[in-house]
Amino acid sequence: MLGLGIDAFLMASAGAMVTVVERNPLVYTLLYDGWNTARQYPQLRKIMDRMRLVHADSIEYLPTLTDRPDVIYVDTMFPSPDKLKSETKKGMTLSR
Repeated sequence: MLGLGIDAFLMASAGAMVTVVERNPLVYTLLYDGWNTARQYPQLRKIMDRMRLVHADSIEYLPTLTDRPDVIYVDTMFPSPDKLKSETKKGMTLSR
């Protein structure tokens, strides 16, 4: 659900508390490493502290929440090729 984390980072930069849910173990590990590395920089720590990473399937995870989120944002990481209106972003090309 998280993709490369760019949208989540932008939302946290704007002041939102963001819970990011990623089910793919490899993508989650890469995101966690990047999140943990970014927390080492004082100028990024407040932003990263507004983000919480969860390794789970969002379909199973969301019903377990006791506090319902205000917004659920789903980023389709790999849209079907016939629906692409522009070239795939470089980061998505690498992960495909």
